[in-house]
Amino acid sequence: MTGVEPFLEYHFHTFFDVNDSEQVSYAIKLRNEIIANCVSKRIIAIPLHYHYDPENPVQEHNSDTAGLNMQPVGPHPMGSFETWVPVEYFAKLYEWFLQKRGRLTIFVHPLTRHELADHTERIVFMGKPFPLRTDVLREEIPNFESQYKYLNLGYAKPKNEEK
Repeated sequence: MTGVEPFLEYHFHTFFDVNDSEQVSYAIKLRNEIIANCVSKRIIAIPLHYHYDPENPVQEHNSDTAGLNMQPVGPHPMGSFETWVPVEYFAKLYEWFLQKRGRLTIFVHPLTRHELADHTERIVFMGKPFPLRTDVLREEIPNFESQYKYLNLGYAKPKNEEK
């Protein structure tokens, strides 16, 4: 397949109803399990606002909902948290969410410079799909780069390691 841009990084958005205390508690539990898996290096997947530092992987949070969007943010129509994963760990995280998501919806999309297409044409919902606010998305992101360059994964993977 020539001319096809590879997808090297993804976002998994966990959606939850902020007025449903069971869903909020479960979202917190999932976020904490993702962090524990990342710290143990079973999965490299980093929740938004959890700035993973391999030298100091444990971080203090000032509340249980730290890193959770407790209102709609960007194109996302409800409470959510975002998890970044490089392609090298995509299958592990996808399988993990299939097993663990409970009744929460997980919205999955690749990360490329084509933000609008990534959120409309290249998507998967695990669970109930929800309409997104696409008016806040750009067609193309200038100067697009890996979110976690220092991990040397995804778009930041050294070129000599590519097949």
